Amino acid sequence: VGKTTLLARTLRESRALGVRVALTDFQALNASQLADVNSFYRALAAGFMLQLGVKLDIGAAWSDWLGPNANFESVVEAILGETD
Repeated sequence: VGKTTLLARTLRESRALGVRVALTDFQALNASQLADVNSFYRALAAGFMLQLGVKLDIGAAWSDWLGPNANFESVVEAILGETD
């Protein structure tokens, strides 16, 4: 079974169980978002927020003195904390 088929089956089963899912389409990201890791992670987080209906000020949650990985982890935790 191909990866796309496996992903589609997993999404279908998860949704049937009432799990909320968020998808990432890397083709939807533009060159500037892909060129800088901070922009990349912020774009991913914004996409998760939109799909999950979460309102979070990424700018306020993003700390200049933390690295991109720690920032992304913190923001994703905050997003998940706002979901069921």
